[in-house]
Amino acid sequence: MYKKIFIMMLLNVLLVSFTIININQNSNRVSVDTNVIELNSLAYAGDYNDFSMSEVTGGAGGGLGLLVVIGIDYIINNLPDKPINIPSDTTNTSFEYVSDVLSTHTLANLNASTLTDEQITGLILTLTGLRIDELTDNNRKSLYLGTLEDQYNQIAQNNGGIAFYTSDSNYANLIEQFGADNLWLINAIVIETAIYNQWDIFLVTNPDLYYNQITKTTIPHQSGRISTYSKELWLINAINNKYWYYNGLYWKVTI
Repeated sequence: MYKKIFIMMLLNVLLVSFTIININQNSNRVSVDTNVIELNSLAYAGDYNDFSMSEVTGGAGGGLGLLVVIGIDYIINNLPDKPINIPSDTTNTSFEYVSDVLSTHTLANLNASTLTDEQITGLILTLTGLRIDELTDNNRKSLYLGTLEDQYNQIAQNNGGIAFYTSDSNYANLIEQFGADNLWLINAIVIETAIYNQWDIFLVTNPDLYYNQITKTTIPHQSGRISTYSKELWLINAINNKYWYYNGLYWKVTI
């Protein structure tokens, strides 16, 4: 009889205990749902800092809420300030690429120039036969420099190289149309792009007759004027700190 009473009491205690646990779980679930709702409200409102400092309480539900808070707070704190822009596939065909590889000296002249990007790319094509994308590609080329007396541009053509293919009369016409400084700028752009891309640069005409590497000064031509070739040597040596040596046929610039 006493055993039955004891068993009945034990069952009642267990029933009450399970009922209390179930009530707490339901209460905690409500608390979690409330926290999630508050989280969403704060997220949409953009009040991330206030939310990250909120207190979440309530047993197992509180633990789950805390994990949710920590997870969302981590995501929020690691969001980039701006969307990540994925650059489109480029091929270095823009004029901006050319301006990026120039020396400070030539870049200053470029910025002061009256030429438009279209005029510059057009003049490069006229003088060298190269489109802008051919000038800036990664295929190694050979650039020949010298005087027309030594037919440097014909030598370049015979060897599949690049040169300033223009006669004195054509060059004079271009100077009259665009100005001497602007024409010289085209020479500088081509030469410095060749240096940057590590092209082979050959000097057909004896550079010692037009430039002094020791004093880094140009030597006047027989006519008394400083030739374009002298200025090209000055650009290579004084501005870009490159030198040359005689290879038995021409003088080659060390890149």
